[in-house]
Amino acid sequence: MPRFALLWWGLLCIILLTRCSQPHPLEPPEDDIKQTITQRFDAAYQGLLTISQMTLTPAQSTLNTEDHRVYDVQLTAVV
Repeated sequence: MPRFALLWWGLLCIILLTRCSQPHPLEPPEDDIKQTITQRFDAAYQGLLTISQMTLTPAQSTLNTEDHRVYDVQLTAVV
């Protein structure tokens, strides 16, 4: 019986660790966020400026929840 219980707890720990290490299912991939920012930027500036570099990092914010994420975005645009 103790071996079975130990095996059960070990399996449960592995399952929990793999589930916790995966990204949140509601969080879009970084490429999708960059694409959305690029589309909105292009629509706002109508081709007058072009994004040459974009860095996206999760912000250390108290507003971050499971349903809402805040990012720091660094943009370099050229004419």
